[in-house]
Amino acid sequence: MIETIEIRNFRGFADVELRDLRRINVIVGENGSGKTALLEGLFLAAGPSPEIALRTRLWRGQQLQITGSPRQIDMALWGDLFHNFNVKQNAVIALSGKDHNRSVTVMFKQSGKILTIGKKGRGGGEQVLFTEEEVPVTFRWKLPGGKDVRITPKVEDGQLKIPPGPESNVPATFIPAGFTASAAEAAQRYSELSRTFKVDQFTQLFYEQFKHLSDISIETGAGGTALYAKVATVPEKIPLTLASGGMNKL
Repeated sequence: MIETIEIRNFRGFADVELRDLRRINVIVGENGSGKTALLEGLFLAAGPSPEIALRTRLWRGQQLQITGSPRQIDMALWGDLFHNFNVKQNAVIALSGKDHNRSVTVMFKQSGKILTIGKKGRGGGEQVLFTEEEVPVTFRWKLPGGKDVRITPKVEDGQLKIPPGPESNVPATFIPAGFTASAAEAAQRYSELSRTFKVDQFTQLFYEQFKHLSDISIETGAGGTALYAKVATVPEKIPLTLASGGMNKL
């Protein structure tokens, strides 16, 4: 049984600890307060497979058809797992109880420059070359019984390849409530409002309901076209599906 949850640098949580959990726990909060993100963190920690993080993207209506450079693809796939997109710090979810402990750490390693000594240059000296090394994200699970599992997904030949992990000795089930419209559909509906000069009426009502939201716009990124918004305290616009599943449905 899980009695304590610790979350650091994951989604909307900088540093959170929940104690004295019971057999049944009820979570209440406004749209965008982090209810879904908390459940996603629990599900990911149950692991062990990065595919779980991709499955939660689909539940939020985000696309998986992503194009761009390796760096753009890595950020589009995994960057939103980190609080305020701070990939310089690991994202950690730890679950513990009297007879049960497990955790997941998501590590996003920056691409680095490798020093290469090449052929001699015109002046007789050796030519110095710098080449980029793309190091993708790594998921590390610490499981009951002392198991330490590391899985590194990679993009090869335009396909995302996730090495298989061991079966979880404590299976977890996540049943999301209701149907979530795709991000592309929300962007299309917003575009129709914009073309018919009705978008101001919509955004005024939307901002009154969600006061920490502003500057909704249609943006194109590595993950395709979607509706983005500025959320207070977040350093860049994020997809509306990531801000809140309830907002996206509305």
